Amino acid sequence: MSLLAKNKLYRYLSRVRSRRIAKNICQLIPARSKILDFGCGNMYTAIELKKIDPSLDITGIDVIEDQNLDIQSQHLNNVKFSLTYPLRINAEDSSYDIALAIASLHHTSDPEKMLKKLLNTIN
Repeated sequence: MSLLAKNKLYRYLSRVRSRRIAKNICQLIPARSKILDFGCGNMYTAIELKKIDPSLDITGIDVIEDQNLDIQSQHLNNVKFSLTYPLRINAEDSSYDIALAIASLHHTSDPEKMLKKLLNTIN
């Protein structure tokens, strides 16, 4: 684990940021939505969304398993993580209601192409 990832202040600020994002976007997400969280990192945003609306079904995908990823300890139903390298979308077209890409598209080799793929995952 990197020194930064171990830092309590870093983890705290990550959670605060994710809580703020979740609070702001959750009001736009219908109950029981199936969500793809692209480049989910530590999945803090997904965890915060589930705290606000437990009916959500969230799948996070990323190229690494973040050092702070610990969804099991949260005892959350319908929150899943999938490791995929290179970062690609393996979902069938139109299998999600919503796709999130929070601070992740700039990590892809072709952000416009990836955005089009994300749009194709939404029904």
